[in-house]
Amino acid sequence: KADGPVELLGHGRSRGHVLMNDTLVGGYDLPAGRDSVKLPAEGMRPSNTLVIFDAEGRSPAGVRVRG
Repeated sequence: KADGPVELLGHGRSRGHVLMNDTLVGGYDLPAGRDSVKLPAEGMRPSNTLVIFDAEGRSPAGVRVRG
């Protein structure tokens, strides 16, 4: 479990949604300035799965987790 805030930082993405452990946790829209998604600590497990749906099909290679 995370002790503090955790967020997904998006570099090179367009707009889309993020799921953590099969639960929708937020959306992002880089052209509109929303470039991060907060990951809820209460939904975290010892090992987590993130799924990133990008509307333009951009690669998640530049995505980073901070926290």
